[in-house]
Amino acid sequence: MNEVMNFEASDTYDRALFFDGRDTDNSLFFKKARITFVSRKQIKTELRDISEYMLQVKGVEFRLYSLHLKAGGNESDVNQRLREATVLRNHLNDLPSNIRFIVAGDFNVTRSSEPAFVRLTASQADNDGRLFDPLNTVGIWHNNPLFAMLHTQSTRDSVFNHGAAGGLDDRFDMLLVSQNLLEEDTMSILTNSYTAFGNDGRHFNLAINDRVNTAVPESVATALHLASDHLPVFAEFVIDVVSSVESANPDVPAPDFVLHQNFPNPFNAETQITYTLSRSGHIALGIYNVKGEKIHTLVDGFSSEGHHRIVWNGRNDSGHAVGSGVYYYKLEMSGRNVVKKLLLLR
Repeated sequence: MNEVMNFEASDTYDRALFFDGRDTDNSLFFKKARITFVSRKQIKTELRDISEYMLQVKGVEFRLYSLHLKAGGNESDVNQRLREATVLRNHLNDLPSNIRFIVAGDFNVTRSSEPAFVRLTASQADNDGRLFDPLNTVGIWHNNPLFAMLHTQSTRDSVFNHGAAGGLDDRFDMLLVSQNLLEEDTMSILTNSYTAFGNDGRHFNLAINDRVNTAVPESVATALHLASDHLPVFAEFVIDVVSSVESANPDVPAPDFVLHQNFPNPFNAETQITYTLSRSGHIALGIYNVKGEKIHTLVDGFSSEGHHRIVWNGRNDSGHAVGSGVYYYKLEMSGRNVVKKLLLLR
């Protein structure tokens, strides 16, 4: 943690208490200024524990589960994954109906019809623990070019450091969420934010750093190739602190908007800029160079209340690609503005 997460700024990240299980294990790292760690619990299965982390952001509580289901494609492996998934589904069903939860990890399933995946996502008499795929992607994921954008394993076409080879052809790694994270205003997954980081959809059955990668710079593609045979998966979750958390000072009006950090950052081909409005109104969102000159207008007009995502492709208002370097994006509304920095690497 100190050599990577806190390398540039010490004491920025913390981690949950580590549990050393019988096989491979889970770990949680979080930004101390944003996340409040409440508790950790281990859920026993035949091979590996599933870790439950109870967390809070601005008083909004949710649970994060980290898992690694049994690998392998024979009947015994499939049946064991089903038993492990059943343990988790039973645990989730026993939670109160209003609990928010995210399940993340290596599911080792090859299709949406596999029994373990069905057990986790199917409708049951007790549906409190039902999980949902934010992408709602049904089909055979394994070795299927139709799902190339979703594949997370393998980043390599040769074996080293105990990882698998074969190139990207499996969607083993996923984020599944409770129904309320798809629907409610207090906390929800941001539409279209679910991403297999580094997968540009053009590396089916190839190593992640084979040829040009349009999703990340070459240095990042190489780092992903060396770090693991799996790609990380991320999604953005928005917590509406304006409506869900009372102001510490009732005489101070709640902010009209929140401007979030772009992702990815640094970026190569394109980056996502998200913002949240507590009310509808006219906004201006633009990109600026280090001289303070506006080079591109993203939004200049009416925007409705809620969460919004804009993609910038690294081009100016004339449609020309801008050079590598530091840029700024500024959101203005009702006489107030917020500026954040982003980094473009060609």
